[in-house]
Amino acid sequence: MKRIIILFAIAFILGILMRTFAASGLDISVPSLPARGQPFFVSVNSNITVESFHIKWQGIERDIPAIVADNGESSAEFLLPARYDEHGKFTLEVSGKTDGRKLSGSLDIDVADREYEHEELTVDPKFIKVSKENRERAAKERVLAGKAIKTFSTDKLWTIPFARPVQGDISDGYGIRRVFNGKPNSIHSGLDFRAKQGDEIHAVMDGTVVLTADFFYSGRCVFVDHGLGVMTVYMHQSKLLVKKGDKLKTGDVVGLVGATGRVTGPHLHLHLYVQGVAVDPAIPLGIKTDK
Repeated sequence: MKRIIILFAIAFILGILMRTFAASGLDISVPSLPARGQPFFVSVNSNITVESFHIKWQGIERDIPAIVADNGESSAEFLLPARYDEHGKFTLEVSGKTDGRKLSGSLDIDVADREYEHEELTVDPKFIKVSKENRERAAKERVLAGKAIKTFSTDKLWTIPFARPVQGDISDGYGIRRVFNGKPNSIHSGLDFRAKQGDEIHAVMDGTVVLTADFFYSGRCVFVDHGLGVMTVYMHQSKLLVKKGDKLKTGDVVGLVGATGRVTGPHLHLHLYVQGVAVDPAIPLGIKTDK
C-alpha cells in the first residue's frame, strides 16, 4: 500500500495519471499520457526474484537493476524520455530472467502532441555567424559532451520533485524553435532561469560530477550524473566550484551564474537528459510554464 501511495503522489506532482499492465508476473506502471519532449516515471514490479529488468523504448535499451525485497519480490523505478520530435503510439517492452524462466511484458503508450513556441527573428548577421575555427571547436566539444551524456550508473540518486537550481523565474522554456533571418536554428532544449551575475547555482538532486568544461556555446558548464540514466547540465557559469568526481548532495553549490559561452547576458541554462535524450526539466521540477 505504501508503494502505491508513493507512486500516485509522484503522478500528482507530474500532473498525470497512472495505469498498470500485468503480464506473466510483471506489473508495469507508467503515466497514462506523456507528451513529446517530456520525461515520465516508470515502475516495474515482479512477484519473483530477478536481478534486472531489460527495457526497450523508442530505440533505447537499458538494463535496470532490480531491488529485491525480503519476500523475494523485485522492483525498479526509473525515468524514460518521450522524444521531442515523435508523438503517437509507442510500445514499452520489459523483460527479466530468473531461474531459467523468462518474464516479459509490454505496454502501448500514447505520447501526446504538444505545442511549442515558434519565433522568427531578424538580427544582425554578426550574432549568428560562426567562424570555421569555432565550428570545429564546437564539433569537438559535442563529442566530449556526448560521451558524458551517455553515462549510465546503477545507483538511483534522484527523487521527484527535483529542487530548484536558482530562485529566478523562467525566461525561456524548453522546446522553443527559433528562426533567425529565415534560417531555422536549433531547438532550445533546456530551461533558462533569470538570475544575476554571481548568484549561486545549486544541484537539483544528489549526484556525481562527470564533466566540467568551458565550451564555445555552453560556456563554463558542469555535468552531473544522478543515476539510472538521469543527468543535469548547468551552463554559462562565471565560475565553476566543483570538479570531476565530486559527490554532490541536493542543494550543493556547483558554481556561480554568468554569461560565458554564446549568450547575451547572465542567466542559468539547465539541461535535463534522460537516457541520453534532452527533455523538459520543468516537469520533474514541478514548474508550470507556457514558455
